[in-house]
Amino acid sequence: MAAKARELKAAGKDIISLSLGEPDFNTPDFIKEAAVQAIHDNYSSYSPVDGYVDLKDAIITKFKRDNNIDYNQNQIVVSTGAKQSIANVAMVLLNPGDEVLLPAPYWVSYSAIAILCEAKFVEVPSSIDTDFKITPEQLEAAITPKTKMVFFNSPNNPSGTIYTEKEYRALAKVLEKHPQIYILSDEIYEHINYSGKHESIAQFESIRNQVAIVNGVSKGYAMTGWRLNENIEAQLLVPSLHANSSLPWKHLDRNNPLDFEAEMETLKSEVASGDRERKPVFLNFTGHT
Repeated sequence: MAAKARELKAAGKDIISLSLGEPDFNTPDFIKEAAVQAIHDNYSSYSPVDGYVDLKDAIITKFKRDNNIDYNQNQIVVSTGAKQSIANVAMVLLNPGDEVLLPAPYWVSYSAIAILCEAKFVEVPSSIDTDFKITPEQLEAAITPKTKMVFFNSPNNPSGTIYTEKEYRALAKVLEKHPQIYILSDEIYEHINYSGKHESIAQFESIRNQVAIVNGVSKGYAMTGWRLNENIEAQLLVPSLHANSSLPWKHLDRNNPLDFEAEMETLKSEVASGDRERKPVFLNFTGHT
């Protein structure tokens, strides 16, 4: 779809592409300037596999400021993107025959990653009547002795739906009865949110050690090509994630040292200026005020 959209645009067609999760504004200038400064500061050597300490501290500050969740350096792994982070978590946790619950609709890579891990993905359906969200009753009914993971993605790709604190609390009540189940919370679209406060399922203490958060700066700050992302994990998972990131493909997934100062500056900002500018336009387009 993305290739077809580019082809039509090149032919002079006025196209709105709904394929790639690509913001329609550019990376803010202050982030670009920080990346240039990183070049001058000679950030050109191999970066630590799990990320620079200063960057981890900035991520810790972001989660406390924006999400009121406390983490430490040993719970953070920096990677080259959300897909790599999700794949790393899945490869560490899933064994052949394990079941992964995927609330539908979901990003196409979730099921592919489960298959790559020789696990079985189980779709938990939703509809427009439930605002494309699953209910606690559906979640409980889908859990079997083979269930190992459940994925949540809010704000959601592709539906755009957003779970509220109340809805996540009800789902957490189900999952706290199943401490053997891990929860992958894909929050990469945190700042693409026009309907209220972002909520993380990791906010609930009763299940926090079951949750692996995947987040980053690519969507909210128009940095999809910069390839930098973070995992925040239960501390017991991190040694395995470090090992997974150090396997023979590590030079494909090692975080870019030139992005270090750029993300440091990015995390000081609560949301990209371009996103703020587009919010009134988006709401007007959808008929909301």
